[in-house]
Amino acid sequence: MFNKKRTIVVASLFATFIAFSSVEAKVVKIGVVDLGYIVQNSDKGKKAKKYIEAETKKEQQIIQNKEKGLQALIQDISSKSFLLDKDLKRAKAEEAQNMKKDLERYFQDSKEKIQKKQSKLMEQILKDLRDVINTYGEKEGFTLIVEKASPYYFDSSVEITQKILESYNNKK
Repeated sequence: MFNKKRTIVVASLFATFIAFSSVEAKVVKIGVVDLGYIVQNSDKGKKAKKYIEAETKKEQQIIQNKEKGLQALIQDISSKSFLLDKDLKRAKAEEAQNMKKDLERYFQDSKEKIQKKQSKLMEQILKDLRDVINTYGEKEGFTLIVEKASPYYFDSSVEITQKILESYNNKK
C-alpha cells in the first residue's frame, strides 16, 4: 500500500516534469540604467544645465543691480537724514521699503521662473530618454529595464547606462 502511494507520487512528479519541460522557457533579459548619470552627461543634459546656469546668472545680476539701488537710497537717506524735513524723510523711508518689497518679490519670481524652466527642460529630457530606452529595449530584446536607484542589488553585467547614453546622444 505504501509502495503504491509512493509510486503514484513519483509518477505524478515525473509526468509534471515532462509536461513542463516540453514548454519552451523564455529567457528573461534585464537591464539597469542610471538616469541621473545620463541627464548629467548627455549632450542635451549639459546644454540644459548651461542654459539654466546662464539664466540664473542673468537673474542674479539684475537682483544685484536692484540691491545696489536700494543700498544707494538707504545711504542717501542716512547721509541726509538730519537735513531732510519730517515728511520728506518719511517719503524716502517709504520709497526704500517699497524698493525692498519689490526686490524680494522679484527674487521670488525669478527663483520660480528658473525652477519652471528647469522642470520643463527635465521633463523633455526624461520623455526623450523614455523613448530611447523603449526603442533600445525592444531592439535588444530586453524583458525589463529599471532605474538604477530602485533595485536593492543588481549585477554590473546588466548595467546599460553607457549604451543608452550613446543612443540618446546620437538621437537627433
